[in-house]
Amino acid sequence: AEPQTLPGLGAEEYPGFDAEVCPEELPDLFGHHSAMAVALRNDPGLYTALREKRTTLGVGLARCIKTGMDIRGHPYIMFVGASAGCAECYEAFRPLFDELLRACHGPASLELPHA
Repeated sequence: AEPQTLPGLGAEEYPGFDAEVCPEELPDLFGHHSAMAVALRNDPGLYTALREKRTTLGVGLARCIKTGMDIRGHPYIMFVGASAGCAECYEAFRPLFDELLRACHGPASLELPHA
């Protein structure tokens, strides 16, 4: 198949979690195995606080967490489950990205300089 005909590789988003708007309520993350799912399960207030934020380029939380919402992962293979839609996401969604850095690289990672 041509790459443009595969879901998520053309102009259309991959089907599943909406990449533009987060639902009002945090979706059920039971059975999701990612650092993002763990962070949001442990502190659902993160989702509530960040779900309506946008960067100046219009990137919202939904785009950042779409991967982890669409892909449940495997209990023995933890993955991050989120990605920054633009550089500004690291600041706009800092509480979530700090949790992901802490989970994937340890607490000391937050004290290291980032370029």
